Amino acid sequence: MLFPLLLAAALGDTISIVGPATCPRCRIVPKPMAVLGPVDGILLDYGAFSFVRLKDGRFLVTGFARPGTIAVFGSDGRWQRDLGRRGGGPGEYQNPVRLSAWVGDSILVLDAGLNRVSVLGPDLRFARLFPLKVSHTRLLGLPGGTIVLSSPPGSERGMTALDPAGRPIAAFGPTIDPNSLDFQRELTRGPSGTVLTGRVDRYDIEEFTTRGEARRLVRRPVPWFPPADSRHLGDAAVEPTPPASAGILSGGDGLVWHLTAVTRMPFKAPVIRGVDGKNEVDLGLLFAGKDTRVELLDLRKRQVVASGTASGLLWPGDTSPLVARLHD
Repeated sequence: MLFPLLLAAALGDTISIVGPATCPRCRIVPKPMAVLGPVDGILLDYGAFSFVRLKDGRFLVTGFARPGTIAVFGSDGRWQRDLGRRGGGPGEYQNPVRLSAWVGDSILVLDAGLNRVSVLGPDLRFARLFPLKVSHTRLLGLPGGTIVLSSPPGSERGMTALDPAGRPIAAFGPTIDPNSLDFQRELTRGPSGTVLTGRVDRYDIEEFTTRGEARRLVRRPVPWFPPADSRHLGDAAVEPTPPASAGILSGGDGLVWHLTAVTRMPFKAPVIRGVDGKNEVDLGLLFAGKDTRVELLDLRKRQVVASGTASGLLWPGDTSPLVARLHD
């Protein structure tokens, strides 16, 4: 049986998912969507990378564009144009780090440099913006119009929920110690309009309502992912001591994809250097040499459906990975 990789709390209800996959013969098969072509002289910023796939097959990508802009790629992976420019006015950006599809085919843009969220219409034209009171690094737009953001270390609370006008609804999640590994949680849509957050330093997935109420904690105790010591961040030049959660993404109907980086490697961002065929780096090879364990969890049945290993770390976007290579 094949599962297409769609790629991908406290705690009133704590559950543990143990045991092997319920479908041990299943293979997690990726569906490569595009290999983004090079853009001359552009640095791919690991911390700012995010993408959204539009209904017409095009991609919007941050971290793969000129400073202060958002790149538009065609469904064939070729660069088409940049959105915006560097600045502080409407339709301008300093450091756009995250994108998320939102209601009515609109797009949310989180600008960490200007500390604000911009809204793009279905035609990709700037529509409006609203400022943020605190810094955030992760963004999730929900079908009902709520916006959820995740904060970096040192914030008062881990997550913040906003209404469609940008007004705060709730601050929730843990208070994040500046030296903790528990930082910059990835966000994804949970069942029935809830929010799922994934910890970096352990295999924990927490579920909250958009009002900040804790629903349950899903914990997967496995020997290949012992919890890290959250009190020590370690060397900033090296990614969190493996294993580390690389991302989560909703698969719909209570299914969640979980990605775990299981090797250690210092990070150096590659540079895309033109169209002459030299020094080209696609997203699937960005983290070549790493291994990533990919698991499909069924939160409703409280079990693992399928499990596999990837060569090269996959990074989740708003819908699915751009390129991937998985094997049994």
